[in-house]
Amino acid sequence: MTEDKTSEIKEDTTIEIAETPVVDVTENKKSAKLTNFVTDFEKGQMKDDVPYLATGDTVNVSQMIVEGKKKRIQKFEGVILKIQGKYSRQSITVRKLVNQIGVEKSFLIHSPLVPEINVLKRGKVRKARLFYLRDRKGSKATRIKIKGN
Repeated sequence: MTEDKTSEIKEDTTIEIAETPVVDVTENKKSAKLTNFVTDFEKGQMKDDVPYLATGDTVNVSQMIVEGKKKRIQKFEGVILKIQGKYSRQSITVRKLVNQIGVEKSFLIHSPLVPEINVLKRGKVRKARLFYLRDRKGSKATRIKIKGN
């Protein structure tokens, strides 16, 4: 009896093949042109004098601060926790300790408000994001090995 049921099921099953949808090529070309235009525009907005940056590097970031009519440059020194974005939207997050309290600040690398970034030390790390440093307490616990040593 079981053999009869399996043969009946095989006979009743039908396979339907769905048709593939037709893609309008002109829309893809328009979006590709727009994407190329945006990337070209963003590449044109990038600075040329930005040094090579990697997570774990100790950097000194100069930031221009406007207070009314006065402009001044404030320096922020710390370790790069993460790098994100590409082209002119690329940003870094820098962390430093102030009175045993961690302070993090994000900077757009190619912004006109960041006139200069100096790399003080090259850190040797194996992660792209160093968020584990947030949980560590003390100066020796947050220390990163220097590249080349």
